Amino acid sequence: MIRKAKLRQIEKLADDEYRAGRWAAALEGYDALMDQGGGGSRLKARRDDAAYRAGLKAAELAAADDDWGGAVKALEEVSALVAAAAGRDWEPDRVERDLEIAQSIREADIARAGEDEASERELLFKALRLSVEGAAESDVPARRNFDELGRAAAEVRLARISAGPEASREALSASRAALDAGELDGAERWALEARERWPDDSEPDAILAYLTDRRFCEDVGMALVSRHAPREGWGRRPEHVERRRASFCIDRYEYPGRPGELPVTGVSAVEAAAMCAKRGGRLCALREWRLACGGLEDLAYPYGKKYGWDTCNTEGAALAPSGSRPDCRSPFGVYDMSGNVAEWTAELAGEAQLVAGGDWSGREAFTRCDTTAHFNPGLTSPRVGLRCCRSLPEAGNDEPPRRQAR
Repeated sequence: MIRKAKLRQIEKLADDEYRAGRWAAALEGYDALMDQGGGGSRLKARRDDAAYRAGLKAAELAAADDDWGGAVKALEEVSALVAAAAGRDWEPDRVERDLEIAQSIREADIARAGEDEASERELLFKALRLSVEGAAESDVPARRNFDELGRAAAEVRLARISAGPEASREALSASRAALDAGELDGAERWALEARERWPDDSEPDAILAYLTDRRFCEDVGMALVSRHAPREGWGRRPEHVERRRASFCIDRYEYPGRPGELPVTGVSAVEAAAMCAKRGGRLCALREWRLACGGLEDLAYPYGKKYGWDTCNTEGAALAPSGSRPDCRSPFGVYDMSGNVAEWTAELAGEAQLVAGGDWSGREAFTRCDTTAHFNPGLTSPRVGLRCCRSLPEAGNDEPPRRQAR
């Protein structure tokens, strides 16, 4: 009887530590309980979960102390635990990525001690790329913290490496990775680093010019749409002017461009054009609207090649707030281009003007990226709204855009 009471007390104390997030203490309690013959499958599951979380925390603390050997050891133990307990609600892919980050930094330090600068650089940029990707994908603050520690450690070490074309290429790789992850500040920092290390390379300037244009759009809630990547050439150079001129900004959300609000409807094409002009924009050309919807692969729907009746507000009964269907997002990050409200474009067809994308009641054939309908430009409909486009500023005329009212 006394022994059972003691075991219950140990279990309660361990559970209290677990609920408080003190994983190492909880693990110690569960181990003590199991050593004395207590528990069963339920206790084993809690013990393993405490070990998993304690290992991740130990890795984070080691990384914060710049002890990447300690981080590797902790993560190897977590990785072994995950492999032995398949099916648990853990993150095996993230554990392996964290382990790869820690191993790369530790091995880079070994390469530095051996004066192997090429290997050191390669390993550090690998750690940097993995850290940037991890931070972009994770919505768990603790996991992002480990990624940030990895990135900071790699950046500090890279700052010690000499300049040259190879160093510039590695910095450009980091800049592209940050750009793909939507981390514009990181992309800018590494593009500047690449230019400093090897000024003869033109790509850093192209990335910086692209970032200027992308921020121009994003400052007013718009997305930059282009058929070209920065590495193909971007900026004010004559050979890039036409390429850049064909690129444009488009509202991420239907007018008034604010997520969570109902789109404006019941306006004529003339009124819609005036509303866009008031913000420094215009109605989109049909080719622009379709590119923003289908992306570079010319998708049938903003979310892919096949129709999903509930991915966007289609086959529905009423108008929905902008952005309320998070998967109804085009490759350029533009929402609700299929269904919800049909949108005025600048395209004329005789005396009619075209609307695109279909509305909330539309079915498969009527809510595609190439769906259009003819409307009298002077008439209004509760099913028709608008989305604005905006040209990029001409060279030497980069005045800040007028911000949308919030």
